[in-house]
Amino acid sequence: MSDQTTGPVCLEPGIYIGLPEEDYFAQRALGSTDLKALYLDAESWWWDHHPNSALRKEETPESLARRADSRRIGSATHACLLEGLEAYEARFAVKPEKADHPEALDTIEQMKAWLGERGLKLSGSKLALMDRILEADPEATFWNGIVDRALAGRQVMYRNEDLRIRLMRRIIENDRALSEELAHGVSEVSVLWQDPTTKMMHRARFDRATLRGPWDLKTFTRRRNITPKTGALRRAQDEGWHIQAASYWEAWDLMPELPVFGGTAAEREMVERIQTNIAAGFGSSSFGWLFCPVNGAPSPLPLRLKRSGLITVEGEKRVKEAKENYVAWTRIYGTDDPWIEVAGVQDIEDEEEGYGFWRAA
Repeated sequence: MSDQTTGPVCLEPGIYIGLPEEDYFAQRALGSTDLKALYLDAESWWWDHHPNSALRKEETPESLARRADSRRIGSATHACLLEGLEAYEARFAVKPEKADHPEALDTIEQMKAWLGERGLKLSGSKLALMDRILEADPEATFWNGIVDRALAGRQVMYRNEDLRIRLMRRIIENDRALSEELAHGVSEVSVLWQDPTTKMMHRARFDRATLRGPWDLKTFTRRRNITPKTGALRRAQDEGWHIQAASYWEAWDLMPELPVFGGTAAEREMVERIQTNIAAGFGSSSFGWLFCPVNGAPSPLPLRLKRSGLITVEGEKRVKEAKENYVAWTRIYGTDDPWIEVAGVQDIEDEEEGYGFWRAA
């Protein structure tokens, strides 16, 4: 939940195609991460997520770098698998490897050695050395120049990362049913709506909205001692993704009632077809998770989460409780003042939940 005073203009309820990620997260709206926190510990939600909280976690340069790298891989996988090679290659490029360019000059020592072999002056800054080299040989190559030309302003991908993502795309393309379903849809579909329970704006962002239902791309680590499906589902449980799925179903059901913004004419037409399907009761029976491994065999794992199944029902219960928690706390403290409850000294009973020794019968 972000402070709207420093972000973009508050957006009205609707379906937004291709909304930039920073604009989506800058909206002062409750997302699935907020609902998970409100379910687990509502009081702490205010301190960890509210823009007025002085205790909100401040990102360090190291944590920002880790987050940026994780988003880079996720965004690249999403682009290649769900948006297409053209979209992927427009935003990402493989960084060259130095071993493939032994002639390229990079360090000051290499440049001085090059100049020394030709009896040229060796003193000066790195930039001065580069200018002197180019004056002597305009065709001389520098490592930075090779990298800049290869990337051309795009985000960096490394060779093994690029190969893994392309292999996963090829596997999906060979799965006729899955590729056909994903083809009939739109990527990066954001939904904003006013929730009647919390009286707050809520948000959801479908990685891929298709005629048969929503899909969300996730990454997971393959482990040798458990099957990929078990590993993926364990991560889903640990991350509370059933709460996300339940919240996203709310957004999905509301789509026929909401206006559509952005996107191309073809994308808007597809979203309108999806809206018609939802209104008619089609494409609303399962939520797709496309799990992509970050290690080991590059085999994507598509899983369908039944809407009527226990996992979804449990997610719906938790979303309902999270909303009730939000309403209860805001009734006492409002939306902007700190949430804090001082319970005073409490006695521990003999049969206290969490700690206690039960007497023998």
